[in-house]
Amino acid sequence: MITETEVAWLQTRYPNLTVNAARTEISGELVFAAAYDKATDTFTPLTQPGQTAPGIVLRGSYEISIKKGRNDKTLPTLQVLGNKITPILDRHFYDTGHACLCGPVEEINHMSAGISFPRYLEVLVYPFLYAQRHYDTHEEWPWKDYPHGSAGALESFYRAGSTQEHAEVCIRKIQLNVPGWPRMEKLLSGQEHVNGATNCVCGPRHKMREHPAVWYGLLKLRQAIAGYDLSIQKTAQQQDESVKK
Repeated sequence: MITETEVAWLQTRYPNLTVNAARTEISGELVFAAAYDKATDTFTPLTQPGQTAPGIVLRGSYEISIKKGRNDKTLPTLQVLGNKITPILDRHFYDTGHACLCGPVEEINHMSAGISFPRYLEVLVYPFLYAQRHYDTHEEWPWKDYPHGSAGALESFYRAGSTQEHAEVCIRKIQLNVPGWPRMEKLLSGQEHVNGATNCVCGPRHKMREHPAVWYGLLKLRQAIAGYDLSIQKTAQQQDESVKK
């Protein structure tokens, strides 16, 4: 997960973080500072002494644990330890306590060239921890974020999906959403007609026209399923994963 060169970089820049002997886990206190400029939607990690950037500057420190992903196509997992953060859905934590750092399509794109630990830490972990500090004060994310569950997977596919692999990973993500799968199966297969007045996949209180990125993501994914002749049937393994989730 982390190379010897990256270990040396980590020891210099983040001395409070330690790496285990197998180089599969990094843990310790991460002290960070970053700025977000809402006007330009620009996020800047402040990693150098005296560095400045436009926007709201937030600083903090969290005890974290980063572990190697399940395989070479999945990002390392991030957990925030201690009692500074309650790992709830609105703070973008999964039921497992792991952080949700990006959408499923973005995860593939990050991993396409292999994991770069410095990039992972400062491009994905930094914004996540910055957002946690922001949530402490405002109880909301500082920037536009993906919705949860199936809606988030569809929006991720709409904004960044373009390949068969992107489509397949989004389908798998949606299949793990146990309560919503029966309807999603009908929507993805074309059995249920979709327009702006259709109930959104995030729940019956909203219509598709209120969440256009989710609506267009659904239509785009349906086209990909037809174009790539993809199956949307759950495998036995996916059914087991759904139960465990």
